[in-house]
Amino acid sequence: MSNRKKPLASDEWRKSPGKKDTYRWCRGKVGVEHQIEVVREKSGYHPTNCGPAPEWAIRLWGRRWRCWHQYRCSACGKIMGDLDPARCPDRGLLI
Repeated sequence: MSNRKKPLASDEWRKSPGKKDTYRWCRGKVGVEHQIEVVREKSGYHPTNCGPAPEWAIRLWGRRWRCWHQYRCSACGKIMGDLDPARCPDRGLLI
């Protein structure tokens, strides 16, 4: 048996403060926003040129354009996500 007493109805329970949510802040500092820029993804397993997708890729993913651009923070280098192929900066050059 435990020596703890049961909480009374008048006792107020509150949540512990825990950690601050710093995931969306640059370098984990609260209030410092990410500085988003569009950069080309650097990877060794695929070509880094954006362009029309081959037939097998169109059948597999349903996309007609392959884009290797990403949203990245210029201050901390965190990758924020992939750029939508419809908004690719290279798309206007080849079409």
